[in-house]
Amino acid sequence: RKMAQSKANAIILCACTCFVIAGGSTTGVRNFRPVSSSLPGVYRCAAPEVASAADIALFERLQCVFIDLRNNDEVDMARRKATPEGLQLLGAIADSRSSVSRVHIPVLADVDAFFDAVERRLPLQKGFEAFLWKLVDGRRLNEMLYDAVSQGGNALLNTAMLECNVPAWGRALEAVADGLDEGRAVVLHCAQGKDRTGVLSALLQSAVGDTEEDIVRSYALSEELLDRKTTLALTQGDGGDGVDWSNLHGSPPRAMVETLRWLEQTYGGADRFIAAAGCNDRWRTRIMDASVRLDLAMAGERDDDTLLAL
Repeated sequence: RKMAQSKANAIILCACTCFVIAGGSTTGVRNFRPVSSSLPGVYRCAAPEVASAADIALFERLQCVFIDLRNNDEVDMARRKATPEGLQLLGAIADSRSSVSRVHIPVLADVDAFFDAVERRLPLQKGFEAFLWKLVDGRRLNEMLYDAVSQGGNALLNTAMLECNVPAWGRALEAVADGLDEGRAVVLHCAQGKDRTGVLSALLQSAVGDTEEDIVRSYALSEELLDRKTTLALTQGDGGDGVDWSNLHGSPPRAMVETLRWLEQTYGGADRFIAAAGCNDRWRTRIMDASVRLDLAMAGERDDDTLLAL
């Protein structure tokens, strides 16, 4: 019975994967797409709280495991802005009997560690100034670091995020493998589906052998799929953290090139970062085996009447 259910799940996931690859997408949730053609069954998107009824139907057919990379305050803010259908999706996710579920891994939970990483990236003169403010005026230090994030660009944001909480990235990578092992689709998301989601997607793409050109192109695509008005709406909060995130609304290719370069210089490459995060060769095997199983299902079931009916 378990094998039959697994096969049925593979057929459903195969059908939905074909739908997405063929150009089908969500109508409410923004920036929804596959992470990589080399990793069937893994998707990425912006906040799901704006889902449409059609989106919910797709997510339920995919039997999605949502990997939510946002902090708690972002989740609360998104819930307040949710569509009625989005609230319905949240209810389904909370229901253990539902076909959709959520794994919450806030990769920026340690805000102090993030800003420590930002401070280490300041130019020498600015770094000395930050040291002085740290001694005499913490408020001025915070303002300086907030400005450094706003002005430093997406590459600074990406690399500081990677540095400040390496184990959390490892847990997110493990969660992807767990979802695929269950024969379910995995959907990575943060607020916009471009920064934290873009970094996690880049790690996964590197793990399955995508080229740097593929990784950079996928990262940059968010800027086309998310217009400035949308990204401002998705990041508009109460301003409590002091950072003007609107200056980081894009996903310029250069930012990912510099992020990959930082990984190379600091860890010896993305794969070694993944290992440092606790994901060993066994994790990589799990990821690849899950991809192979789905590829075989897609090849073997493509002409099946059940698949065509789906």
